[in-house]
Amino acid sequence: MRAERTLVYGPRGTGRSTALAEAIREHTAGGGQVLVTKALPGDERLPGAGLQRLLTPVPDVAGDLGRLARTGRWLICVDDLDRLDQLSREVLRALDGVPLLASAVGPVDGPWTRTVRLDRLPRARAHRIADTTHPAARVLLAQAAGNPLALAELARALPPADGFAVTTTELPVPVRLRRALAPMTDDLDPVAQRAALLAAFATETPGPRTRDALESLAAPGVWTALVTAGVLRPGRRFRFAHPVIRAAVLDRAGPARGREVRHELATALPADSPAHAWHAARADPSPDDRLAGILARAGAALSHDGRLRMAVYAFALAAARSCDPAVAHDRYLRAAREAHLAGEAAWRARMPVTTTAELPALIRAAWLRGDDESRRRVRAALDGGTALDGGTGLLTTWGRAVVDDEDAGGAAERLLHEPPRPGPPRPGPAGPVAPYERAMALGTIALARHETALAERYLRRTAELAPPAGLHHAMALGGLAWTSFDAGDLDAARLHAERALAAARDPGNAVLLDVRAGALTTLAAVAVLREDPGHAERLQQAREALQPGRHAVHDLRLDRARAQLAGIRGDHGLAWHRLRRGYDPAGHPVHHRASDLALADLAQVAVVLGRQDEVAPIVAAAEARVTALRSARTTALWHRARALLAGPDPVAETYFRLALADPGSDQWAVERALARMDYAQWLRRRHRPAESRPLLSAARDVFATSGLTAWRERAQAELAAAAPPPRGDGAPGSRLTSQQRQVVVLAAQGLTNAQIAARLGLSARTVGTHLSRAYPILGVTRRSQLPSVQSFDGRP
Repeated sequence: MRAERTLVYGPRGTGRSTALAEAIREHTAGGGQVLVTKALPGDERLPGAGLQRLLTPVPDVAGDLGRLARTGRWLICVDDLDRLDQLSREVLRALDGVPLLASAVGPVDGPWTRTVRLDRLPRARAHRIADTTHPAARVLLAQAAGNPLALAELARALPPADGFAVTTTELPVPVRLRRALAPMTDDLDPVAQRAALLAAFATETPGPRTRDALESLAAPGVWTALVTAGVLRPGRRFRFAHPVIRAAVLDRAGPARGREVRHELATALPADSPAHAWHAARADPSPDDRLAGILARAGAALSHDGRLRMAVYAFALAAARSCDPAVAHDRYLRAAREAHLAGEAAWRARMPVTTTAELPALIRAAWLRGDDESRRRVRAALDGGTALDGGTGLLTTWGRAVVDDEDAGGAAERLLHEPPRPGPPRPGPAGPVAPYERAMALGTIALARHETALAERYLRRTAELAPPAGLHHAMALGGLAWTSFDAGDLDAARLHAERALAAARDPGNAVLLDVRAGALTTLAAVAVLREDPGHAERLQQAREALQPGRHAVHDLRLDRARAQLAGIRGDHGLAWHRLRRGYDPAGHPVHHRASDLALADLAQVAVVLGRQDEVAPIVAAAEARVTALRSARTTALWHRARALLAGPDPVAETYFRLALADPGSDQWAVERALARMDYAQWLRRRHRPAESRPLLSAARDVFATSGLTAWRERAQAELAAAAPPPRGDGAPGSRLTSQQRQVVVLAAQGLTNAQIAARLGLSARTVGTHLSRAYPILGVTRRSQLPSVQSFDGRP
């Protein structure tokens, strides 16, 4: 029987040798014996060289390899089988009876029992492994291109964080890595080395003009030779076989030779092109306003197209080449803003600008976290940098609107309601603000202050104007998902969330990771409320994307949806647990905006559980926040919470009416429907069913439109309970109240008291009371007799 023969293959640096070493260790630990050989340079010219090295430890079996199978537990390991001489390969392929473990760069013909392919790491996994806090992390990940060896070796050789320039495009290649992945760069002649160097610089400014320049600077035969040597890939794009090879070419050339060849490439490019300005500026570090201006304009174009990281490079290089320090500062500020949008916190921190450049990141963190400390940081930055926009501009108003409850001076209100102005982009503290950027800021201001209709308008405008590949487009879609959810349009919420997910695929962009977390949370919340079959999977995906602490706003919104479903299905203890998480033990909101959205839900569950005394102080403390915020949404929710806590007290009706008084709250259709249903239940229990029926009908229709089956069923059940008494002929069933009749019908169908309570929104104790009062009227003494009663409505 043929022994097991395994081939492990994959590109250099993917761990083939490590896999063989681990197999050797395991085999010898079990008492086995191993013969090992590895291909060496020149083997192809020495027939049998690899075989001779393999059998040197066992000269007594050199003439009879079959003896290995008869003399012990042997394993033969061959590293780089594809590079061994032909004779050795043929003998090893024909060898029978001894296990063979071999590695190669690619598949090798042979009677293999199994083959194992090793490949580069997926981008998301490489991001998780790398230290993304280092400013060189982006360059490291790009240069390693998923190769495990490159990732490890480059990480070991990273320069100090404070010594890394943001315009750096490559890292030095350690000797071990160069020998493993770029040995061919050691043998390039001067002509080939120059061409490889030209191609290395050209990768920084790809495009037809750069390609034409390369073709004019070196003969076709030189490019063919580089492809044959494995330096470049085949084709006209002059792409390197691996980024490490490019970095090795740059290392071998040295700074002086590099500047010389850059000048050649810059000269071959049109003088007014961004590519010419880039290479000329990198070749000569002296200030040059003409080149700096070209680079700044290129940065603006790259930003508009959504190529944010390239925009950072362009603005930073433009700033470094600017003659006027004030202009240089403005360009560094713009580079810092683009770095924030690109999710590159380390880059942003390296920019030589004021702390105001940190504001966008601080504001975003404050919105996501919603805690006192993150809000304090925004206030401190605003207090220290208001001179940039006079304290009344877009940036300041955005920050204040997110962290403060009160709209001091009405700045946010004026910005949100001012008509759009035509014309060029307006100036801002970090450069011109494009219309879609302004719309995005206004949309987030409205979202933070619970002005859902305005938020949807501005975010929709952002999605229409922003470049489809840009960050603003993805952020706008994520925001639209939540505004649609808040408005009760769950189909639109799901659609926007799915589009946001498709646009937020870059695992290295922290901002897009936030967008992804929000989109997955929206999808999970919709699936939970609708009780979709795949809601468990959606929940798992959301939980994996949510970062504890950072994504508090999304976490609490998802908890609220899960609690609402638990409550409507009668699991009030679970609903209480999830809703109470929105406030700390002292009753302080965990998130300054999201926590209070669950006030009414928390009050409703507290009433069922008899825990009103625990919630009343939380609701009372929220009054100051609600009054300062002046949002119709939170005002309605607060009044509904007060009404629920009031119970049978007549003052509850005043609060219910206040909760429904503002017709503008129709924009939160589901929340308004919940208030109507609560008020209707209160009216019916006060023996005013006729007044409750219009409220219940309206609520039922909203729930049906939103696809909220559990709530539609509850509203329908309440309508049945509030129905006019039937016109009977004196039969016992005609003397039942509408609520008793409803409970008896469900009990006759076999439902337990707990199930009836969950269906009707009652306590199990109340259900038992209704049944005990109905039995004498119906002339029965126990539950099992209910199905035998012919009619509960007085009809025969």
